[in-house]
Amino acid sequence: MGLSKDKIDVEIGIKQAVETQKNIRELEKNILGLKDANRSLKSEMTSLAAQGKKNSDEYRNIYNAVQSNNRKIREHTNAVLD
Repeated sequence: MGLSKDKIDVEIGIKQAVETQKNIRELEKNILGLKDANRSLKSEMTSLAAQGKKNSDEYRNIYNAVQSNNRKIREHTNAVLD
């Protein structure tokens, strides 16, 4: 009886570990995607600033998107570390 329960506990532990690893990989993939998006957005911001459009709605929208991505990156990073 005890051996069967131990075996079940080990199998459950393994399944949970596999699921956790899968979730971590997905979060890390999302972090990389958000960082890539931010690089592109920051490039657009630089271009707009060079055109003297730093006070435009387009610039502000891109800036807000970068800030939103940064929040998501922090959230995902914290989730990976937990």
